Amino acid sequence: MTSSFRSPDIPDGEVRLITCNLLAAQFKWGYDASPNDGYFGMCCGKYLPFAQTVMQCFVDLLQGDEVAAMEEYTTYCNAFAGTSLSVEETLSQFSNATNYMRTGDSRSRSSYDPIMLPTDVLKQNYNFFYYVYYNFRLAFDCSMMVNISVWMIILMLAVQKWFKFPWLRKIRSRFTSTISSTHHTETRLFGWYLTILPTIGETWFLLLFLMINVLVSFLHYPLFSSITGEGKLIFLVKCVANRTGGLAFGLLPLTVLLAGRNNIISWLTGMPYSSMIFYHKWAARLMTIYGFAHGMLWVGYCLWQEAELLARYLKTTPLFGWGFLITALSVVLVVKSSYMWKSKRYELFLTLHIVLAAIFFYGCYKHCEELGWLGWIRLSVALWVLDRVLRFVKILRFGGLRPAWAKVLDSDHEIFQITVPNTGSMPFFPGCYAFLYVWNTNMFWHGHPFSLMQNGTDIVIIIKAKDGMTRQVYETLPKDGSNFPLRVALEGPYGHEAPVNQYQHALLITSGTALPGPISYLQRMSEMAECHFVWIISNERFLNYMRYILEPYLKQKKKACFEVYITRPLHTDVSWVPSNVQIHHGRPNLQEVVHQDLAKWNNSVVISCALPFVDDQVRNYVAKEMQQGTVDYYDELQVW
Repeated sequence: MTSSFRSPDIPDGEVRLITCNLLAAQFKWGYDASPNDGYFGMCCGKYLPFAQTVMQCFVDLLQGDEVAAMEEYTTYCNAFAGTSLSVEETLSQFSNATNYMRTGDSRSRSSYDPIMLPTDVLKQNYNFFYYVYYNFRLAFDCSMMVNISVWMIILMLAVQKWFKFPWLRKIRSRFTSTISSTHHTETRLFGWYLTILPTIGETWFLLLFLMINVLVSFLHYPLFSSITGEGKLIFLVKCVANRTGGLAFGLLPLTVLLAGRNNIISWLTGMPYSSMIFYHKWAARLMTIYGFAHGMLWVGYCLWQEAELLARYLKTTPLFGWGFLITALSVVLVVKSSYMWKSKRYELFLTLHIVLAAIFFYGCYKHCEELGWLGWIRLSVALWVLDRVLRFVKILRFGGLRPAWAKVLDSDHEIFQITVPNTGSMPFFPGCYAFLYVWNTNMFWHGHPFSLMQNGTDIVIIIKAKDGMTRQVYETLPKDGSNFPLRVALEGPYGHEAPVNQYQHALLITSGTALPGPISYLQRMSEMAECHFVWIISNERFLNYMRYILEPYLKQKKKACFEVYITRPLHTDVSWVPSNVQIHHGRPNLQEVVHQDLAKWNNSVVISCALPFVDDQVRNYVAKEMQQGTVDYYDELQVW
């Protein structure tokens, strides 16, 4: 099976035939070759002195074993030149040549006798060609090393999440922190580049991944030169070109797997989808760097050989044409996947990404049709198809397109709600999210992720209108708060449920429309000693809109402390709010809230799902507390 994941191995005998043929061709012979002779024609008998020179080369490379050398020579000549030689014939021809063999012939005059080349020249040139081809094989081994290393890290992360040793918590606290002060919040680099920065943990795992790839990229490059005129630099160019091409294909399945919503890596480790997309981007970038290096090195070699050679190969050799196309496509796919571009044109990004990726896969197949490596491409396509099938199954399990209704909650802030009846066909758990498809839009095939909330048996989604699909839906809704019918499909659920019942205390922090995740956890906290719920909103209007969701919990949770922070109060009547709920005007001091709350308990969990800048603050404050006590942190916000 592994043979389809790499180029077919080139036997040593074939390398010897190529080496000896090229070395003999460096001399001037008393024979004018014709195009009908073929590449191996002269070395396999069209001109006997040339062929006898090659025979002697075989014997010397096999350390004087004439029978073995002639058997090998005969086998490959019959295979590649279409001859029908026998071993006895070649042994007889070689025996005759020993009477006329010359050494040190000048290359400026024609030779009519076989030539014996120095042993050191033969070995040097054999090693030159052997290691050029060997890097095809080594590229597969290096790709396996990269993938095995990645899966070892994944399994290590899968195991460690079950342990709560103090020293392990301190490591997690460092990995939880941001590398600056932001993670979900958009950051502008160099004054113009808008991006999302990783956490310290994501950064370290990325550096480890890059370091592994750097090591396998630079592993084992002995330098040789050839008397054909190709020195050590050209040798290195060919070796690196062959290896980077193989490494690029070796990263393709991992790149596809990390982008899938039904992701076994996320299931094993508990990593959020946003982290998977972060690693997906970097795997794709590294794959593109490998592919670009592979292509440019071969382009440079062709230009070095002959200026017109590249143009001729592009016209006549599909390998070059498809290689040029997939290199260009991979660069386009990586550039347009940047957060700065994707966040503003998500629907266009998604459509282009799927179309270009499909062309890219086909181009990869055509490029490698005769080279091998097709196993990586087939595995990647299989993973891509499997993810789409599982997505479709989840939509069908929910019931396909279902009737739903939407209404505007806050026209000033363009917030609306979609309610979807759920008969139990889709399992619900706190912190889950699903991809929403709305038939009433002209982009009904685009799914957008939203956190889910339950109201009885109904699924409730709260949405802040932005661009694309959410803007289209909002513009069709009546602004008086009346219900508007829709037909929707939900693909899910996705995400991970924090094990809140394993802790004595929970601190839940949310803001604005990010309420669904944290509020859903209140349903699972029946055995908890105490819960502290903090909600930050702009005004009382949204608090009143959410009354039907909040009121049951506000009245029933005797051990829960509820605090609502209103940043821009309108002084609207909220007399329905029970007295046990503390309402504050202004923004909370989150550092003080986190520290004072967690200092009281020995076993706490913090769940945060808020505006990006709020979520980033909570992340860093909780990371400090994790070093002091038994605190675990779960981030329900995902930005990618």
